[in-house]
Amino acid sequence: MVDLRIISFRFGKIKMASCSLEFFCAGCNKTTQGLSWSKRRNVIAYASSHSAVLYKPSVHNEAYKIEAILNKHRDRVNCTQWIEKENSELVTGSVDKTINIWHNSDDKWRCKQTLSGHTGAIESLATYTSKDTKETFIASASADSSIRIWKASSDTDFECIQTISFGNGFALSIALSELPNDQGVILAVGRDDTSIALYGLNGIGQFEQVISLHGHEDWVRCLAFQHNGKELMLASSSQDTFIRLWKITKKTKEDENADESVTLETQSFKAYSTDFMVVLDSVLIGHEGWVLGLSWNPKAGASCLVSASMDRTLILWEYDQENEIWMDKARFGEVGGNTLGYYGCAFSGCGNSLIAHGYQGSFQLWNRDEQDKWSSSITISGHFGQVEDFDWCADGDFAITASTDQTTRLFVPWQRDDVKSTWHEIGRPQIHGYDMKCISILNKYKYVSGAQEKVARVFTAPKSFYNSLTCITKLTKDESTLEELPVGATVPVLGLSNKAVFEGDIHSWKEQNKEESKQMKASAFANEDPAPFNPTLQAVPPVEDILLQHTLWPELQKLYGHGFELFCLTSDAQGSTVATACKASTAEHANILIWDTSTWLQTDSLTNAHTLTVTQMAFSKSGKYLLSVSRDRTWALHRRSGDGNHKFSLVQKTDKKTSVHTRIIWACDWAFDDQYFVTVSRDKKALVWGNDAQTQTWCAQGSPLDQSEAITAVSVYGKMTSSGRYLIALGTESGKVSIYEWLNEWHHVTSVPQTLTPCLTIKRLRWRPLNEYEQHQRRSAYQLGVASSDHSFRILNFYL
Repeated sequence: MVDLRIISFRFGKIKMASCSLEFFCAGCNKTTQGLSWSKRRNVIAYASSHSAVLYKPSVHNEAYKIEAILNKHRDRVNCTQWIEKENSELVTGSVDKTINIWHNSDDKWRCKQTLSGHTGAIESLATYTSKDTKETFIASASADSSIRIWKASSDTDFECIQTISFGNGFALSIALSELPNDQGVILAVGRDDTSIALYGLNGIGQFEQVISLHGHEDWVRCLAFQHNGKELMLASSSQDTFIRLWKITKKTKEDENADESVTLETQSFKAYSTDFMVVLDSVLIGHEGWVLGLSWNPKAGASCLVSASMDRTLILWEYDQENEIWMDKARFGEVGGNTLGYYGCAFSGCGNSLIAHGYQGSFQLWNRDEQDKWSSSITISGHFGQVEDFDWCADGDFAITASTDQTTRLFVPWQRDDVKSTWHEIGRPQIHGYDMKCISILNKYKYVSGAQEKVARVFTAPKSFYNSLTCITKLTKDESTLEELPVGATVPVLGLSNKAVFEGDIHSWKEQNKEESKQMKASAFANEDPAPFNPTLQAVPPVEDILLQHTLWPELQKLYGHGFELFCLTSDAQGSTVATACKASTAEHANILIWDTSTWLQTDSLTNAHTLTVTQMAFSKSGKYLLSVSRDRTWALHRRSGDGNHKFSLVQKTDKKTSVHTRIIWACDWAFDDQYFVTVSRDKKALVWGNDAQTQTWCAQGSPLDQSEAITAVSVYGKMTSSGRYLIALGTESGKVSIYEWLNEWHHVTSVPQTLTPCLTIKRLRWRPLNEYEQHQRRSAYQLGVASSDHSFRILNFYL
């Protein structure tokens, strides 16, 4: 866990504040070189949005550990590559046209050097360090149709020593290695003309092409070198679904005498004044889609290779010495679901673990046991799109996030005896056809969500979730709550709604399937309906296959009424009332609809409050007031007509003169005692509003807080601090998170270090409500959930 201690000056005293990263999750970018596994450090580096994430994978279902989150690039990170030397360094390439060299010193990662020069996005990286001279080479391929070669010795910075241009062509993949018998460096380049070009250093230290290898019939997407004694093996994969293995050896006198009998697959080239031969050793056929990833097992020499394909499979290839043939030893991958395959794969340094990342940003990790059997293990997961919103359940037992990757995901702390709890994804309640926009948890068994459609959808938890939740989190099970819950959910063919599955449905399907199989054993038209949900109890956090197919929640209700796509929604603390709002460019559509959750009927429509899109809403903690803020730079306050009533009347709204804010108001939140509420805006101001007893109007309290950039998120903690003040968290457009205390004036408590914060806009902040057990264990600890445009959801610890 990353832990930083910050000295804060408050109220004339020096107070020590501690900030640490409790949990982080984010998916991998959809790039073929987005993942790299360090053989020396046993650390995986992967690209996530604009960042590079370093984490140590789990072994035998232990928890993984986030080592660092590296933020410096200004655009998407396309590739990561380790420099394998005594003190490993990481190289990252980005769409921002730069390459960053990351160095670890005293267990802290910092950017050692930034390489500039490319005029297009960096698409591929390769590294090589000489064992003798300790010189390190980096090759970078870019969308500007060039490759740049960078060189550094052990005590100098990298310098560009050469640029190789391809005119109108592109280098799609590159690899660096040492030639057989330590004869020098070789560079392999996979081209968009289906060829593979090999480059060697000439007498003046420049790479020049020595040979071109042909055979593939489509773009060459991945290259991987591996030494095998005196031979150098090059594996190449292509969009033609084939893998070709090329053997590079030093040419001997026997080879020269056998020139006439050499087959057409054998070619010769000269490098470093030495003659070499290239032979097409094998063509591996087994995939049915583009082969985008290759990785050699470092402990098996050139006799074990894994390949990743868009056909949703990984194949483990092993060389059979006895029969002198490559065999398909094992297959991994996904069965069912709606994924589109794998972008890359990597072996661990010991060769007993294998990881792959797929189209949906997901990871799958397999470990090999002593019986040579491979089994799935727990690994990091997360969204691969912007995390737009999230919510905690009332007692803080779990959080549900909503993202533009069209999923909602559920995260809980995994409780184990004598081991510190760690957070994991245990459910994917909704896999939708539209980008998710907003979410609110009504109670422990229901939530409502909105997407880029005109409908809000309500979901209820199945028994399978509740059983797994109590097992993983060690919560006390309330059997009475399970009686009316469905077993699980499935998605009907051509349907977007999750259909509830009950015990009777499973029994009926089994009986029907038995009867039909008796009557139509040889028929191709037997029951084609998908099998209903198969309930399984998860004692540990599930792996990707289970998350994708067996953790859906049934859809309970659809809420119609808006004329445009949903933009925000909220519910009161009792879960009895829901308010929804949609995108709007006129006052007619900028209305707020009120729903009674006991009947799911629309009970009110709040009009005449705003003229443009309502950006966020919040009920007061008692449920008496509903606050809304808008793109029209104003806020509006509605009051519930009576106890238990779902009718609201407008109490007060601001205009351009009284709102104080001069730009879009992005977010708002109530204090826990209903005495104040906070608004934050693009105008870089945060304001606290309170009820004036004399005028009976809500007015700005004290001076506004000015920040250096637009404030996009705010959250007020659920009770007073030990100093008797309100605790307020603010998030900004660039990803900064700051903590303040307020009582008539603002007091800065701490700002979260850049190493722990997102690198893009904060979409939502929410303090986590701690249960009594955790409050006792943590004493004065606070936990803050952070959702961001950089695809991440994280939980920060504060000890104030």
